[in-house]
Amino acid sequence: MDKDYLKELFEKFERNDLSEQEKEHLDNWYNSFEKKAQFEPLQDSAIRKEVYRAINGPVTKFISQTKPVIKRLYWPLGIAASLLIVFTVLIQTKGTFKQNRTTTELASSVYTVFTQPGEVKKLTLPDSSVIWVNSASKVQFNTHTFSNKRDILLKEGEAYFQVVKNPKSPFRVHTKTLTTQVFGTSFNVKAYEKLGYTSVHVITGRVGVSSKSGNAHVMLVPNQFTILNAGTNKLDINISEPGANSWIDGTIKIKNASFNELALILYNHYKIKCTTTVPRIQQQSFTITILKSTTLDQTLRIVCAIHNNKYRREKNEVMIY
Repeated sequence: MDKDYLKELFEKFERNDLSEQEKEHLDNWYNSFEKKAQFEPLQDSAIRKEVYRAINGPVTKFISQTKPVIKRLYWPLGIAASLLIVFTVLIQTKGTFKQNRTTTELASSVYTVFTQPGEVKKLTLPDSSVIWVNSASKVQFNTHTFSNKRDILLKEGEAYFQVVKNPKSPFRVHTKTLTTQVFGTSFNVKAYEKLGYTSVHVITGRVGVSSKSGNAHVMLVPNQFTILNAGTNKLDINISEPGANSWIDGTIKIKNASFNELALILYNHYKIKCTTTVPRIQQQSFTITILKSTTLDQTLRIVCAIHNNKYRREKNEVMIY
């Protein structure tokens, strides 16, 4: 292949500006060396790109520094030297490239579910377990390893899980502070960062909950829940009331919620910002049921009636006083 054309291909490759025909030419040039090399072909595009860049650096430098009178003679030597260095490094670090390729495959297999305020999503996992993802939440799992390792990461928010039983493969839900493990059951995990706590409510079956520090562990049965507050390392077993997962049907049940938690729920449900500057209101607790059909103004009137408060609404902001 003509050296000037090869240089042009490398430059276009760096700019992600190759045509389909040019990609084919560059791949053919690459494959011509691949056939002669005594190591596993590099099929991964990310690794192949590293090879192109590794070759491109010495080649481009050689082209720019070689004098016109002698560059025809030394061009093949320059290419050969560059390729020898690159392929020698590749052979010596074959295991590293394999590891990188595996890392790339795993990273590309991470499935992420986002929900916006006012949005709830239902997701069926590869093992037929089901997750409902509440508003303003983020859930991740790896499709590449899930069949052997049923791990779910709840990075933010709330989710309800109906887990298919598999005694050979525990189902784990990880948050920043807790790990919940089951073999087949249904439970609700809430881990909104703004709340400052993580809670697990069990609907059916048995659920093991452990703190990430490993110093606290509880086993929960139906109608029990536990809470881990930020800055503590204590898990208590509490009796829960029905409705921890009612939000999947559009009904939100709030019991003894702080003003901050109430404000978060109103934002996630109605997409409005609720604030107060009154210290007395900031210390109040709220118990209320919000139906799917309940409007924002109806909800605000009920909230204010609990403690004889008032509210003022301007567009998407509400001030309670």
